[in-house]
Amino acid sequence: DYPLNHLLMQPEKLAHIILVDNPSYHLKGDFALQKNQVTLMGSSTLTFGNIGLFRPEFFATCQPGRFRLGDVLKEKIMLEQVTGESYSGLWFNIGTPDELSKAEAALSLLP
Repeated sequence: DYPLNHLLMQPEKLAHIILVDNPSYHLKGDFALQKNQVTLMGSSTLTFGNIGLFRPEFFATCQPGRFRLGDVLKEKIMLEQVTGESYSGLWFNIGTPDELSKAEAALSLLP
């Protein structure tokens, strides 16, 4: 239920990503947040919620075809080109049919 209208229309830097509390299966998290700057290490980490806004230049070093977004994110984070924010609202990881079923079941209980 992240309010997408809160995303910046043009990120201040190359990307702006949404981080969420670490789920039980990923307790170490992905990235840290210092003010609104995403870092690779910090005292507390969060998980990339797969929500973000990316300038076209973010992908300038990518080769055509498939690539791992996480690798590009890490590269740009090291260059201090990724801002972010923590979101603590309703969020589901949907990477398998079972996870989708669980999310649908939880959403069906909402008013």
